[in-house]
Amino acid sequence: MKLLKKSFIAKIIILSIFGLTFSSCLGDNETEVECYDSLYIGVKDVTGPVTASINESITFNVFFEVESTCGSFQGFYEEATGTNEKTIAVQAKYLGCNCTIGTVTRIAPYTFKALATGTYTLKFKITNTSFKTITVVVS
Repeated sequence: MKLLKKSFIAKIIILSIFGLTFSSCLGDNETEVECYDSLYIGVKDVTGPVTASINESITFNVFFEVESTCGSFQGFYEEATGTNEKTIAVQAKYLGCNCTIGTVTRIAPYTFKALATGTYTLKFKITNTSFKTITVVVS
């Protein structure tokens, strides 16, 4: 009789542990999945001034296209490629799962400021091998 009682209690404990373990997983399906991606994309156009004074900030409008309504501007990646020359790439982010697919044009401001006189070359990436080149003369 004592053995049956211990066996019954052991089964109840085991079933309770399994019940608690599996019921804790039930709420996992209710959490929303976050969709996120980030990538470098080419520019479509760049507009702005081609002359500036020393220590003057000038702003360029950088046009680029994302592939859905979830795409937006994340930042610029800059790399000095020579004296008074830099390569600039646009980094876009895609945040959200329910996006309308289709090309959407976005505009981001790029600010340039030279600390010395000279001719500066800004190369905005279109592809890995082609660029929209802007030459800025600073006096």
